[in-house]
Amino acid sequence: CDGFYGQAQLSNGLNTAIFTNGYETRNAITQDTIANMQSFNALQAQLAQCCCDNKQAIAGINYNLATNTNSITNAINQGFCQTNYNINNAVRDITENANCNTKAILDFLVHDKMHDLQRENDALRLSASQNAQSAYLISQLRTEPTTTATA
Repeated sequence: CDGFYGQAQLSNGLNTAIFTNGYETRNAITQDTIANMQSFNALQAQLAQCCCDNKQAIAGINYNLATNTNSITNAINQGFCQTNYNINNAVRDITENANCNTKAILDFLVHDKMHDLQRENDALRLSASQNAQSAYLISQLRTEPTTTATA
């Protein structure tokens, strides 16, 4: 009886050791799994934070690029506007100068030409008047001897 009891005790001790060892193994595996999950969760949180940080940095870079591009575009537009303004003023000044020069030349030519035409007109009137007077005198001189010869 004692032999079976000792054997049962030994068997019970072995079963207890196996169960304890199995429990400890399962517990170690569970603890390891929990540690791995915690590490994975921490890594996942770090990756998520890294993505958020990268998105935020990229958004900041995009904002800076847009702001700089806008500043450059405004500077270029202002430069073109100033250049166009300067060109328009220069063209206006050149056009006004050309118009003034043309007017001065035309005034000179017209005044000089009108003066010449007035002199020529006066000369033609004088010539016509002299021709008429000469014709009258000639006609009077031709008719007088005929009238004096009959009288």
